[in-house]
Amino acid sequence: MDCSPEEGDVLFDDFEEATKYFKDVYIGEMKLKHEAEEKEVQRIKDEEENGKPIESLGDGTYIGQQAGYTFYYKGQKYKSPIGIRCSFPINVIVDIKDGKVSQRDWLTKI
Repeated sequence: MDCSPEEGDVLFDDFEEATKYFKDVYIGEMKLKHEAEEKEVQRIKDEEENGKPIESLGDGTYIGQQAGYTFYYKGQKYKSPIGIRCSFPINVIVDIKDGKVSQRDWLTKI
């Protein structure tokens, strides 16, 4: 069995030095890593519940349905910054240009 140190390993001269490193550095790094993982899990849960941001579709014109702030396009749910006062999905046209979202009524001429 090879027990030689690998790249990135931290070597200590005595137990006190190892204890100080563990308390001062290692625990802080683990807390930051845990917080980042919790934020990522929360972001994924939020996307599952509310949908991805509509800007993730990219620049273009999209015809779909919307109810409240939820835009439905090709079987996917997206969260729109523009809401409508309707509890059931209605047809809308969404324009995205340079990450900015605008919306037209279904009866508006293109």
